[in-house]
Amino acid sequence: MPTVTKEAVFAAAADDVWAIVREFGRLDDWLPPVVVCRTDRDGIGALRTLTLGDGAVVVERLEALDDAARTLTYSMTDAGPMPLVDYVSTIAVRANVDGTATMKWSGSFGVSGADEGEVVASIEGLYQTGLDSVGEKLAG
Repeated sequence: MPTVTKEAVFAAAADDVWAIVREFGRLDDWLPPVVVCRTDRDGIGALRTLTLGDGAVVVERLEALDDAARTLTYSMTDAGPMPLVDYVSTIAVRANVDGTATMKWSGSFGVSGADEGEVVASIEGLYQTGLDSVGEKLAG
């Protein structure tokens, strides 16, 4: 099962980074491929339905949210057209001693009916796009 991890260091407080990525139902605020994000409720077990720029629809479930540790874990319950199975991902934000913050986005998943290397590269690109977007929002 492939695992992808991307991280970035931001010249911002960890709480400021966390404020951007913490809201499960606001992925469309900081991940450009997501044009609409709707949730069915709040809290653990909430489902978010994502509509992507190409019209694809993906459904994800909030598995864990820890504000003290600044971590959010979600799974994909419906990958839509993507060849992903058993996808689970965690976003974590930590404060660094120099006043900066590190955001780490990692995920593990199976691949069905597609080239694993291409799928891994696609997820790496998605995570990098998200990290870049968070950086732009912080600088904004």
